[in-house]
Amino acid sequence: MNKILKIYLYTALVFGIIGLVDSTMAQVLQLPLLYFTILSILLFLFFLANIAAVVFFFNKKLPRLFLILPVYHIIAFLFFLSLSWLIKIDILLKASITLGILTSLFETVFSLYLLSRLKQNK
Repeated sequence: MNKILKIYLYTALVFGIIGLVDSTMAQVLQLPLLYFTILSILLFLFFLANIAAVVFFFNKKLPRLFLILPVYHIIAFLFFLSLSWLIKIDILLKASITLGILTSLFETVFSLYLLSRLKQNK
């Protein structure tokens, strides 16, 4: 059980760091379409993994604290997906980049927090 939870948390940590790098690069560089395609596929797979994680964590009766991150990822994915449909307005683009940095920072910090809690419980 702990092994699966650790794998999930490290994966969430990696996606948080990818999000920070992606949002920062989007402000500075014009990124190629292939980059966005690969990242979109990875994010969709992570979205599906988060749905599975919610079901798995709930069935294993983990503390609700560990449900926060996968539920957050599901909501954030759906929010950013719907925001991407509205992104035609330039102000929304800049706001979404800033929001992307903030949400990725939250993912990274919260993943580290949960990993530290997991280590303390050993």
